Amino acid sequence: MRGIRREADHHFWAGPAGLRGRQVLREGAVVGYYYVDGGAVGPAAWSNAAEAGAVMALAARDLDRAGARVRFVVPGINQAALRVACASGLRLVAVNHFLTTAPFGHLERYLPSGPLLY
Repeated sequence: MRGIRREADHHFWAGPAGLRGRQVLREGAVVGYYYVDGGAVGPAAWSNAAEAGAVMALAARDLDRAGARVRFVVPGINQAALRVACASGLRLVAVNHFLTTAPFGHLERYLPSGPLLY
């Protein structure tokens, strides 16, 4: 999603952190990924805003099949994720802030694992 491979990050999430990860494909091309743990989704990312709904829906489906409550942590800059969440009837239960003096990564295409770890 960043244009570079991040094996160390994925090794951490799938290994020591013990999260279940999935790639999201459209017509054979990777358009996103997500990790789930308990009722939480994240980290998750997609290649462009049009893929947000697919990535979030598949992650929610995995959690629903496991009987878990669904929780997304959505940075305020991620308008696509906010639209998907609101359209899906999810509710806002907490607010946190990530302040920066300059653009940081591609947070408009990313869901963190939680407020403390991006």
